[in-house]
Amino acid sequence: MYRSAQPTASGLRTLVQEYGIRSIINLRGEQHGQDWYEGELAVSQELGLERVDIKMSTKR
Repeated sequence: MYRSAQPTASGLRTLVQEYGIRSIINLRGEQHGQDWYEGELAVSQELGLERVDIKMSTKR
């Protein structure tokens, strides 16, 4: 397990290679149209990562 702040697409690619990450659990939920989300999706698909999007609130 590796927990991080929001990496860039290239940063995510590096983390996957360095740590052997196979899955991403996104706790911000789907954010289509957002650069960070679209980059994460593209890298996930490119590298064959499993993804889970869960929308969580920091206030609830």
